[in-house]
Amino acid sequence: MAYVIRRFEAVLGLTLVALAVALGAAAAGDGTLPGDRWALRTAQEHLPGWIEPALDATNWFGYVQLVTPVALGIAAITVLWGRRAEALAVAISPVVWAFHGALRTVLQSPRPSEEFVRQAEQADSWGHPSGHVLGLTVVTAMLAIAFASRLPNRGRVAAATAVVLVGVVTGLGRLHLGAHWPSDVLGGYLWAGAWVIVLTWIFRWAGVRWPERPPSV
Repeated sequence: MAYVIRRFEAVLGLTLVALAVALGAAAAGDGTLPGDRWALRTAQEHLPGWIEPALDATNWFGYVQLVTPVALGIAAITVLWGRRAEALAVAISPVVWAFHGALRTVLQSPRPSEEFVRQAEQADSWGHPSGHVLGLTVVTAMLAIAFASRLPNRGRVAAATAVVLVGVVTGLGRLHLGAHWPSDVLGGYLWAGAWVIVLTWIFRWAGVRWPERPPSV
């Protein structure tokens, strides 16, 4: 059964990477992808007002400078509990921002401009893929994966639901501000899925190599 799961994860991961690479190649350089302008305008016009506080929260928090210290702090506490595998999974999850920075420099895909959409946030960096979506989705997913095994079934469902909600709200938040095209957000989701699979493999390896120890405190 474990072999089947690993094979499925490998196929899924490669599929996500292939789709992400194809989307990135299409988004690279000047211009916009077909449907991007319409989808972004539609999202901005129809997002309900009650969701704006959640959108604002992910827009504010979704930077590597804020997420990384939180992830490292959780990892440090987890080490004191004797759970080194979980600590590693959480600690290395922000590395996706380094990958993101290198990738968007290669693709050089411009962000939306006020010429086409309402823009509440202006950034001088390239847009594809969305760093907020990629980073927050991966970090949240690794937190859930690292600790969900210790939860009852309902707790696991709640953890998975939280990951999905964070990803969706983060993506909508970037569209709401006009900070990214929908294709940038989709690229963030695709790369996030691939990274979560890789980091989950590392977490499992660490769990075998570093069995849980009694807490240090």
